[in-house]
Amino acid sequence: MEIYLIRHLKTKGNVEHRYIGTTNESLIKKEAQLVIIEQMQNKLKKCQLPDMLISSPLKRCVETAKIYFSDITLQLQPKLKESDFGLFENKNHEELQAFPEYQAWLKSNGTLPFPKGESRESFLKRCRDGFEESIFQAIEQHKKCVCFVIHGGSIMAVLSQFSEQDSEFYDWLLKNGEGYQMYLDEKEWKEGRKKVLRGIKKL
Repeated sequence: MEIYLIRHLKTKGNVEHRYIGTTNESLIKKEAQLVIIEQMQNKLKKCQLPDMLISSPLKRCVETAKIYFSDITLQLQPKLKESDFGLFENKNHEELQAFPEYQAWLKSNGTLPFPKGESRESFLKRCRDGFEESIFQAIEQHKKCVCFVIHGGSIMAVLSQFSEQDSEFYDWLLKNGEGYQMYLDEKEWKEGRKKVLRGIKKL
């Protein structure tokens, strides 16, 4: 089975370098990111057309999915939403400088839980569980190509767990509108022998 993981296009918060997790922003105007859109559309033309399209329920992912795949029915997977950034939500680095909680979080290399938000462990488990649920649904329905349009953090959560290569969370960071292409062995996953994503490369 072929898999695509695509990060949503830019929102106002992304442009302003804010921590946008639970904030349900729409994308900025399509005209402002036409180059990114056209680059991905050209790449997708050379790939297999997905027969299953899955998105986070947040507007920025749903809108991105509809831009790239307007004719494919969209399924929502709530467990693949971005992390809840708590006190950091919708703020940027400059605005957070005076927060001691932010300085402590930076010193921990992002491993501390977000104050009044979600812990790294909880976020990773949620995303990985959601991804597995969707994959097993696709296997049961005999799908051949599944595309996920989700968040940067969600993609990093999935690939840092299931990649065939040793990797860390931030190794899989993508810019808005970018994506990865990979495949999995349905039999391996179904039998529970080895849940691995293979042949990962940038779209």
